[in-house]
Amino acid sequence: MVKRIMWCERVSAVAPEAADDMIRQQVSLPPGLPKEGWKRETGALVEVSSERFPGSTPVWIWEE
Repeated sequence: MVKRIMWCERVSAVAPEAADDMIRQQVSLPPGLPKEGWKRETGALVEVSSERFPGSTPVWIWEE
């Protein structure tokens, strides 16, 4: 199985619909609205989760 995941920085004042509209103007995304998530960059890797964890920053996540 192949999964496609896209994320972008999340600002609390922006609703999922607004974030989706803005990002879709620039890139192709998986179908559906984004979910709130968290990410942490660790060298060459990026960890993405639906739950907050130490050192993470808020992101919107589109997953297919």
